[in-house]
Amino acid sequence: MAVSWIVLTRWSLRRQRCSSTCVWLHELSSNNGKTEYQVAVRKVKTFLLPVIVVVTGVYLVICVAAFLMQRQLIYHPYRQILTTPAAIGLDYHELMLQSPDGVEFVVWCIPADSSPVNVVCFHGNAENISNSTSTYKLLHELGVNVYAFEYRGYANCRGTPSEGGITTDLKTFSEYLANSLPPDAKTVALGRSLGGAVAARFATLYPVDGIIFESTFNRMVDVGRKAFPYLPISFLLRERYDSEEIVRSLNRPVLVIHSPDDEVIPFELGRKLFDAAIGEKSFVEIEGSHNSGFEISEETLRSAYRDFFNRFRKQ
Repeated sequence: MAVSWIVLTRWSLRRQRCSSTCVWLHELSSNNGKTEYQVAVRKVKTFLLPVIVVVTGVYLVICVAAFLMQRQLIYHPYRQILTTPAAIGLDYHELMLQSPDGVEFVVWCIPADSSPVNVVCFHGNAENISNSTSTYKLLHELGVNVYAFEYRGYANCRGTPSEGGITTDLKTFSEYLANSLPPDAKTVALGRSLGGAVAARFATLYPVDGIIFESTFNRMVDVGRKAFPYLPISFLLRERYDSEEIVRSLNRPVLVIHSPDDEVIPFELGRKLFDAAIGEKSFVEIEGSHNSGFEISEETLRSAYRDFFNRFRKQ
């Protein structure tokens, strides 16, 4: 009897094991032969794949838009002439030049009395030559000749602003200066904000004797990285404006002026430009925001300009 009970028990256990195996095989079959982990992974992938595709697509669209519209993002031409040097008591004449591509651009010429120093001014973005008459007056009081260069597409100039187009105009203007200034004339390029990059480009086309960078940047790519840290700016950017590379090979006196309170062009970018310069250089720290620095620190600027110009008067 005991033997029969043991046999019956063993048979029952075997039957239970067989039944469990059949259930497991049935579940395995219903899951297409995949484990629960694999099924979970597949569900996650099924959910994430469309999300990844959508996010990647949106990112690529933003990159393409940034590439195609970068000039609209960089340049903000101001068309209206607000005033002229004559309105603040300065004699001047307007010079109209035409580049080889047919684009005409304007230069305001404000002469001083028998001065050997000529200052070519390049204004900032979102303005035009009429916004800087206070600067022209200050420079005139310091006894230098002033040439205020206007960019194509700004004020009453035709064309569309671009690094290549502005460079073409700079070449035309350089030829004009080479044919009009006396051999012993001293020329200083003065650029503010975006104009600093234009001044650096001008220095590669005309033998300037010095450069003044005011509230400007070292490289446009660094400005882009600050503004759009999640975009591949180095790959997308066409308007390079690499002043840092230029001053690394330009052995000319350089004056860099910047405010720690500048909210548009970070102070550190001005320092990087200064550090890159290989010639005689000086750094002047002013007060005020990007657009109020001139008014707040006018006397500091006057002193810095005077010291910089005097080195050329002594030669």
